[in-house]
Amino acid sequence: MANYKTSSAPGSSYIRCHTLSVANPLGEQPVAHFQEETIVTIGDQTFHKLSEGIWLNVDPVATVAVVDVETNLPTGESVTHARLYQLLYSAYLQTALERDAAAVVP
Repeated sequence: MANYKTSSAPGSSYIRCHTLSVANPLGEQPVAHFQEETIVTIGDQTFHKLSEGIWLNVDPVATVAVVDVETNLPTGESVTHARLYQLLYSAYLQTALERDAAAVVP
């Protein structure tokens, strides 16, 4: 049987990180979860599909090669997981302090 409304429209697809979450269980090593999303464009339509993603056990001495977010090319820098974790914690603390300061009624 023939397919209905077959199209030969050009298309493209790529995978991106949709959501990053870090579990910080008390007394245990943190774990990061990168939920991936596949983006498929066919003609003028774009489709999004979430996948399970990948997990990263945060190892304080392990390093990550830094890449340019626009090109995915290496910058030549690297950082430790400990430094990344410190930066994420700092962003959390700053945001929490700003929220708390805004909640104070004079």
